This record gives sequence, C-alpha cells and structure tokens, in this order.
Amino acid sequence: MATVYRKCIPAVCEAACELRKEAISLLEQRGWIRDESDRFAYWLSLEEALSNAIKHGCGGDASRMVELEIEDTVERVRIIVRDNGPGFDPDRVTLPDCRRPDGRGICLIRHYMDRLAYDPELGGLVMERVRRNAGDLPLSGGNTP
Repeated sequence: MATVYRKCIPAVCEAACELRKEAISLLEQRGWIRDESDRFAYWLSLEEALSNAIKHGCGGDASRMVELEIEDTVERVRIIVRDNGPGFDPDRVTLPDCRRPDGRGICLIRHYMDRLAYDPELGGLVMERVRRNAGDLPLSGGNTP
C-alpha cells in the first residue's frame, strides 16, 4: 500500500479534532467517502481510535505524540493510529457493559471497519475498509484478521 498521509500531533483532544478533519477531507478527495454513511463510519472510527490513543496509549499526557497514517490501494484503505503505549489486542475487547462510560469505541470501530487489529510490525492500531458502493454495509464487522 502507498502512504498518502502521515501526521504526528500532541496527545490533546483539540489537535485530534483537527487531525480527524484533515483525514476526513483526504478520504473524501480520494473517493473513500461517497455518502453520509461513509462519512459517519470514518468520522466515528477516527474519533474513537484517536481518543483511545490519547487516553490509553498516552495516558492523557499532552507531551506525548499520536501519529495517524493513511495508506490506500484501488480497493482498500488502511488507517494506522500510533501512540507510545504498550499496545493491546482488540480481539480481547468484548461488548461493553452499558453501565460503564467506556469500552464502546473498539466495538464501534469493529462495526464500521472491515478489519481491526493491533499490528506490532506497523506499530499501531490498524483499521481497514474495502471500497464499496454507497450504502453497503461492512463486509465482516471488523473481526477479520
């Protein structure tokens, strides 16, 4: 895959918000966002992944950095979120307890992306989505390795 975007930001919510806007704009320019359903899927997935990187990977420490990289081919886009944390296995994250205020992000990303994994070789959380027609549902719910 060819890298089409890469940027590092301080681990703060304001910077993550701007980064998400840039990423959405790029995904739209490259034809990955065709309708509001696509826009929502990418917006929510990026929101959750970046928030988790700031909160869990960087421990809310604004002096640490979060990196976003986007790669694509004709048929697939890969979004990698990196932080300085130890990493985790998203397959071990189960459905959240509705009485708790956290734990929903990974489940939501899984729903909107076709693949979700922590990849030590790529150094971060990897989300992938295949090109689809407007309105199509994710192929696998994000559980395909």
